[in-house]
Amino acid sequence: MTSMTTRRSLTEDAQEVFRAIALIELGARMQVLESELSLSRDRMIRLYREIR
Repeated sequence: MTSMTTRRSLTEDAQEVFRAIALIELGARMQVLESELSLSRDRMIRLYREIR
C-alpha cells in the first residue's frame, strides 16, 4: 500500500492533465508545459501529440 505522501491523488493528477490540455490548446510549447506542470515528460509528450 502506498502512502499519500509519496503519490499524488487521482484528483491532483486529473487536474494536472486538464491544465496540460488547456495549455496545449492555447498553443503552449513543451518548454512551457515542463516548467508549469508536474507531469512526467513522457506523459506530456503523449498528450501534446494527441491534442495537436
